Amino acid sequence: MRRKTHGSRRSRRRPDRAAAVGGGRQPGPPAEEARTVAATTNVGTLASLTRDGDPWASFVTYGLLDDSPVLCVSQMAEHGRNLAHDPRASIAIVAPNPPADPLASTRITLAGYVYRPEGDELAAAREAHLAAIPAAHIYIDFSDFSLWVLRVLRVQRIRRLRANGLRDRRVLRRRHRGSGHPVRLPGDRITVSAGGRQCHR
Repeated sequence: MRRKTHGSRRSRRRPDRAAAVGGGRQPGPPAEEARTVAATTNVGTLASLTRDGDPWASFVTYGLLDDSPVLCVSQMAEHGRNLAHDPRASIAIVAPNPPADPLASTRITLAGYVYRPEGDELAAAREAHLAAIPAAHIYIDFSDFSLWVLRVLRVQRIRRLRANGLRDRRVLRRRHRGSGHPVRLPGDRITVSAGGRQCHR
């Protein structure tokens, strides 16, 4: 009887996985798919921290500047004051046109910290936000509104693989230990870990 090698065992598994994803269509790289989701809508849920350290979720609109979300928020809003006090933040974004089961939607979370752009970057951020949210021209220059750019340090993408509820998770971390498969997000090199396990070569 011929002895199976590790290489042949891996090659046997790949067709099964490909057939389980999207009816035979294999998904793109996690970072690429995360960018696609972020670019197909202009709304998300912003998570920020209050002065007391409590979590605060807010519905927000955004534009994209080199893949970085650009927010325009008022200092009168709770989340606006939160960002000014603590720059740590994340945005949850759900792909549009959800299926009958909302949990079957592809969704991403972009986490990192926000900062106020200046100079040429401020002008570019303003243009990016207005391109995504034309109605923002009414208030974007009000004195109590500010533009914030989210510098993304971590990305999680979740998508459903099968009707039985199995999901595919991809976590991209900045300066994650190990080699993994490096990809680019705004400004920094990050690596992919799949299902909580680090990818080594």
